[in-house]
Amino acid sequence: MAVKDKLELERLYAILDDLETMYRNEEVSEETYTEMRKNYKKKISDIQNKIMDLDKGDETQIDLQQVQEAKDRLKETTSEISENVNEILKETMRSLKKQLKSAGFEAKCKTYSKEDRYNVSVAEDEYISVKCHLDWGKIRIVGTERDEVRIVAEKKSRAEVESEGLERIEKIKLNCKSSLDGKKRTIKITPDTPKWSMVDLEIEIPNRDRNNFHIYSERGKITFNNIVCDECDIENENGNIDIRNFKCGSIDVTTETSSINIEELEAKSEVEIYNENGNIKLSNVNAERIKAYTEKGNILAMCTSERGNLKTELGSINYANIEDSPQQLKLASELGSIKIKVNEGKVPWTIQAKVDLGSINNRSSLSSRPDKKRIFESVEGKDIKERISIIATTDLGSIDIEGA
Repeated sequence: MAVKDKLELERLYAILDDLETMYRNEEVSEETYTEMRKNYKKKISDIQNKIMDLDKGDETQIDLQQVQEAKDRLKETTSEISENVNEILKETMRSLKKQLKSAGFEAKCKTYSKEDRYNVSVAEDEYISVKCHLDWGKIRIVGTERDEVRIVAEKKSRAEVESEGLERIEKIKLNCKSSLDGKKRTIKITPDTPKWSMVDLEIEIPNRDRNNFHIYSERGKITFNNIVCDECDIENENGNIDIRNFKCGSIDVTTETSSINIEELEAKSEVEIYNENGNIKLSNVNAERIKAYTEKGNILAMCTSERGNLKTELGSINYANIEDSPQQLKLASELGSIKIKVNEGKVPWTIQAKVDLGSINNRSSLSSRPDKKRIFESVEGKDIKERISIIATTDLGSIDIEGA
């Protein structure tokens, strides 16, 4: 696949993200959003079908000029490519908004809202299981030291006439239920949101080591801040996920079309992340095992794990280790570059680099083996078995190994 196809896919997927943001911010109607989303999905499908047709062809018929073009373009850094794409996207979205306005699609409705509250007292020896299913709206969950669950629901509705908007708000049902089974307090939140309405939830939860979360949203951002728990399962069909200051046993995060951002997370066992279409950013994440996968998007990872697996099909990986401890990691990109930052300490490093079409560049203190030029190791501690071991693989892209 030519690099221009990759950039076009990145551009179209990012436009879909911006279109979704415009829809959530009520800048376009549901009918306009649905029609435009359908058109962009078709363009994406056409490019993907083209790629599949090329893959099925005879490899001996590959255009050498196209291969050289790919090599030359992939020498550019990920930041430079992203900067160019972002400029294209900004101009595209400015043009898109002007077209919508001139075509008469500018939102004429007003937003009406009403706030409801729901509180649940929790005994000191109880732990909490939160189950939340939201069709449309934001979910923000914050950890506290109080022995009480506080839920603030802002019901919203769009309408041209105030009476119609207020009537829709009254039809929104919050549906909050609390039940106790032994020491387990289960809280279920399932708002019923009719068409042209939504609910934003802010949930304050007493931090307990045995707490668990099962959060699902169809459209809207999910935010966690200052949380302590055992298990956490987050699924968002179409909306960003933002997690900060989080301690847990394990966490599972899934989204279809958006970005995942995790900062300051500590997990005793596994962190598992799946993103169908969007970027993954991990900052100061420490876990026994880390799995992060995106089909179409970049992965930026500053993390430490005994065993890690970071993979993207269409995108780049930028990895930096945050702890001087033995680890085993696999970094893989089918179409994109991989950058590894080496910060040597007492634990020696070994990096095995594999590329099909592309280059390997070592600008770190690691040295290549005389017999195997694609294996790079620390000069000191070559006989030590406990080490930071990384296998980096890309089909079409470069692997850059840099010093801290």
